[in-house]
Amino acid sequence: MTYSEFCVANFGYKPFTTYYDDLTIAEHFGDSAIVDTVKNAIKHSLGYKYLTELCMTVNHKCWIWYERGNEHLSALYSELYYYLRDWCLDHFKGEELSYFIDTTD
Repeated sequence: MTYSEFCVANFGYKPFTTYYDDLTIAEHFGDSAIVDTVKNAIKHSLGYKYLTELCMTVNHKCWIWYERGNEHLSALYSELYYYLRDWCLDHFKGEELSYFIDTTD
């Protein structure tokens, strides 16, 4: 099952970005590559829907690594998730905030 199929089956959400694959590739190059990938995704984001999906993807990665017993990667993704989540909650307003909360709930 692909990540996209997993999201549809479990959450009713179909990813529209390559964030999951981008982060999977970055994992082969270490922590700094993961952080750089997230920073670049934020920097080049096309809006609140992209940042919402990035936040969701980072959260999923956190849980995937936790379930596999890799506490280090799980903790890294957890730190990135809370940073992204807090940023979105602080900066999104109106429709953007509603979308974020509805989609990530």
